[in-house]
Amino acid sequence: MIGARALSAAWLIAALATTARATGDIRVTPIVAEGHVAVSFTAGASFGDDARAVIQSGLPMTMTFTIDLKRPSGFWWDRTVGSVTVAATVKLDTLTGVYQVSKLQDGQVMWSQRTQDLDSVREWMTTFDRVPVSTGDR
Repeated sequence: MIGARALSAAWLIAALATTARATGDIRVTPIVAEGHVAVSFTAGASFGDDARAVIQSGLPMTMTFTIDLKRPSGFWWDRTVGSVTVAATVKLDTLTGVYQVSKLQDGQVMWSQRTQDLDSVREWMTTFDRVPVSTGDR
C-alpha cells in the first residue's frame, strides 16, 4: 500500500509541475508516512506586484490552491483518491498598518496571524506545510 501511495505522490508532483510551468514556480514536497500522504508547497511566483497593489489598497485578497492526489491508470482517466482545498487570505488595516493573514483548509480557519511586515505576508500567503491530502483509507 505504501508503494501505491508513493506512486500516487509521484503523480501528484508531475501534475503540479505541469501547473507550475503554466503559472510560475511552484515547489512541491510530498510526504508519505504510514499510508498517509501530505504535501508541502511554495508558490512564491503567485504573489506579484498586482497582489501587492490589491493588498495595499486595503481590499482583502485570497489565494486558493486545490491539491488533487490521483492514482495513475493505464486504461482510463486517473482516479482521484484525495483532494483538499487550501487558501490564504490577507487584509490590511489601513489605519494601523497591520496585516491580518489567515490560512484555511476546506473552508475552515486553521491558522491566523498579524504582522506589519509585507515579506512575512508574502511567505505566509504562498507557503503551506504538511497539508494532509489522503487519509490512507483508499
